[in-house]
Amino acid sequence: SNKTPTMKELEREINERLGTLSKPPISFASLVAPNVSASSYAYVFVSMVAVYTSYPIIITPEAIDKCTTLFSEPGMISNETGVTDPDAFIVKLSTMPFINSLTDIRGLYAHVRLVLYIMNGVVGGSPLPAGHDVGRLHESGLPPYTSGHVEAKEPGSFLFHSIGGDVQVGIPPETIKTSLKKKHDVPQVYFLPPVFCVGGVSYGEVEFPIYFHYFINKAFLDPAKRIVVIGHETHVQRIKNIFQESFFGPALEHQYIDEEISKQRRDQGYRVDFPAERNSLADKRTDGTELGMEAFAEFVALDSSNSATITRKRTKRNIPDGARHADDHEASSDEVQVRICIQGGLVQFLEDGVLRGSLDLTVPPPRPNLDLTPHFPRTPISPPFRPPTFGVTFLGTSHGFDPHGATTGFVVWINGKGMLVDPPIGSVEYLNLQGVPARDISTVLLTHCHSDHDAGILQTLLQGEKFTLVTTRTVAESYLRKAKAISGIEDIGTYYDKIHVPIGQRIKILGAEFEFDYSYHVIPTCRFKVHYRGRSIAYSADTLYDPRRYARLHDQGVINMLREASLRMFVFDADLIIHESGVPPIHTEVSILNELPMSVKDKLNIVHCHQIAKAVTRTVDGAPVQIHVEGLKIPFTGVEHTLEVKMSPFDEGRSTEFRRFALFCENIFLQKITPSTACRLFTALEEQTVSEGEVVVTIGDVADKFYLIESGHLDVFVPNETKPVRTLRAGDSFGENALYKNLELAKRSATVVARSVACLLYLEYSRAVSILSASLDEELQKVGRFSPWITSVLSTTFPFSSLMMTKEQIDVIAAHIDQELVVGTSEVIFLEGQKDEVPRSMYIIMSGSVLLSRGGKDLKVLKQGQCFGELSLFTDMARTASARALEETVLLEVTKQAFDSILNRYQHIRFNLNQLMQQRMDEIHRLQDVN
Repeated sequence: SNKTPTMKELEREINERLGTLSKPPISFASLVAPNVSASSYAYVFVSMVAVYTSYPIIITPEAIDKCTTLFSEPGMISNETGVTDPDAFIVKLSTMPFINSLTDIRGLYAHVRLVLYIMNGVVGGSPLPAGHDVGRLHESGLPPYTSGHVEAKEPGSFLFHSIGGDVQVGIPPETIKTSLKKKHDVPQVYFLPPVFCVGGVSYGEVEFPIYFHYFINKAFLDPAKRIVVIGHETHVQRIKNIFQESFFGPALEHQYIDEEISKQRRDQGYRVDFPAERNSLADKRTDGTELGMEAFAEFVALDSSNSATITRKRTKRNIPDGARHADDHEASSDEVQVRICIQGGLVQFLEDGVLRGSLDLTVPPPRPNLDLTPHFPRTPISPPFRPPTFGVTFLGTSHGFDPHGATTGFVVWINGKGMLVDPPIGSVEYLNLQGVPARDISTVLLTHCHSDHDAGILQTLLQGEKFTLVTTRTVAESYLRKAKAISGIEDIGTYYDKIHVPIGQRIKILGAEFEFDYSYHVIPTCRFKVHYRGRSIAYSADTLYDPRRYARLHDQGVINMLREASLRMFVFDADLIIHESGVPPIHTEVSILNELPMSVKDKLNIVHCHQIAKAVTRTVDGAPVQIHVEGLKIPFTGVEHTLEVKMSPFDEGRSTEFRRFALFCENIFLQKITPSTACRLFTALEEQTVSEGEVVVTIGDVADKFYLIESGHLDVFVPNETKPVRTLRAGDSFGENALYKNLELAKRSATVVARSVACLLYLEYSRAVSILSASLDEELQKVGRFSPWITSVLSTTFPFSSLMMTKEQIDVIAAHIDQELVVGTSEVIFLEGQKDEVPRSMYIIMSGSVLLSRGGKDLKVLKQGQCFGELSLFTDMARTASARALEETVLLEVTKQAFDSILNRYQHIRFNLNQLMQQRMDEIHRLQDVN
């Protein structure tokens, strides 16, 4: 909002919103002496919270009575200042039984705190916060409510600075790097958030905090240094399931390694005895048995009262200024009892029975973005990136303990199409920013299930079209068990396709031949070699490469001769070699790689390593000797440092035509034409290069060309907007009005200007209409009418706001809208219990508002951009609520057939609508509780 309303204007707006719900108006005057009363405070408070959160269900006699009791407590309200201690009020409010039925309201206590602030402003004569906008606050969200010794750490996590050491709430990937970068202690106590997974990113990543304290903080010597993981029993069990796969690997019955080895290799005698190999690497007790999960972490489940108490050694409170707070009195004991409890969605931290801080758990972690991955640049390179015919782009080359580097992951490029290998968080977003469309990186290769290698996969899954996961069956099923535990979605395996690769037999993927084997590591780990047009790239994956050790393992009967030869030689005959290095006993020492011949080192790129030492120490004849390290290098990261494998001119030309034909065939407007028509249209394409700042098309002109963007970035401008409404990248198209059969409709609807040098492919209108046998006019009209609205409104509203939808995805949704409906004030759209609708549809509000109700009770008010009715499409249930227009309302209807088509294509939309469905179910259960 550009204008901050006055208190009088705010009161009028709130009453207008209450009026649509047939609720009595509020009066700010009732908060000011001599009219003040606890009951008037309660009604104003409950009504304002209902309006700010768009949950009219809050306004119940029970809520008003309970709040009246709270406001009636001695000293709770003052005639001069209003509510005297808002934090104390919030804590008491959280104990009210009716609050438990409201805890799925996003940011409940942040809204409560805002309402108390406004009420106190009424009493004390203070103005509203700048830009105050009731209508958007519940959609855009507020910062989570905190009090006492609680502060934000990083997106999705908070710290309670306890006198017994920090307690961290929420555990995003690489969280220990945040602590190390700030030179803070890595927390030892972790509280699991109620929402584990947002946008495909886990906020329960305890794996590296466990490793840090066990290996670096030496918990293996002192069990008191183990981390403590606290949470609901089901969440704790999910974390145990994740850690089982990450640290111990799949159970014996879930290891299919013998079956995965090709018949030819088996007949030759090749074997991988993984249990024996793991046993040679694993930490063991003094009796020779492997350590159990309890050696690495203490898991504490909340009790029946939603609380847990742990005993910690008393230390200095880790507050930002380092000063002693007044409540840190001298204690007779050197221990402190830290109690964590959840009441009404508010987590409270107590020390020796005294409340020291609280945090609103009703705010889920933010949608992950490049803020979680500061190593990725925020701007596109210039000139625009063009993927090579065959090569590698490194996204990260370091490990999970390096505070300044990204974990190892890269893209293998084949004919301009990318295969993501162990993608770090933010990989797809970064590549999209550099002009690589998601469809060109729709294959992911997972080497193994450590979190520094698989943390970015779920996020990749939820950023566009369904991708294909490439790995062995053993690793694939291990990851599936992790993904289920992280996401809480039982059918998460249906969100992506799978290729289970064999061992010792080449398999064709993306037009190249891949060869796989298992490395020598603590959990099943795939290494690979890819062959394309006579050239090759190989990756060791995480491994302990040590020929002398292999010889000992052979002598001990752990590996046979063929396995030893494979471990020694698998990667070193490639043209480009990627090899890991790290801390033994499960990674490769630099000193071992330093012994390789220079002919191999010239092709070698070291990863999983933050720096290479200038010299290493080796023992020679019982004495330490310093040996100079030479010829080893860590590759640079980023698309501008892409390593290309040199190909012949013929192969380069062949690749160019291949990727252009793929760009053409994958375009939304050309996917339904016949192969013969596609061939004729493709041969009619012309090429055009435009300079930075060049106007390509102007609004209102005749649409004489349809454009495909091969490379570069272009901005789209519409009237009355000084900034571009959208930036187009490689893979996008524009000027689709040139495909209209009716020339009168073929007018430019926007101006497109090149942001960078760009290569365009275009199709002349006259050629297009002479070749196309069927008219695309109906679909084009839907796209032209609905795409701009989806861009400006729908894409800013949950659940679509977290999707980062591309132009193509928006156009696909627009093309699948069945019709536009206008419903009058008070008109019923559908009724609770209804099941015989033909067709069954979901609806998106283009303008106006809709009231959902159940059992005669108002449930929620939905506004522009929000959708409803999706629950019946997901579940085939009868309508669970009634929907009625509160004013004249325009709806966009999407039938089940169109709905299923969108979900099958775009997994991020499916995932977010699944979340919305769960939210609707929670609302239904909440209403049942209130009733």
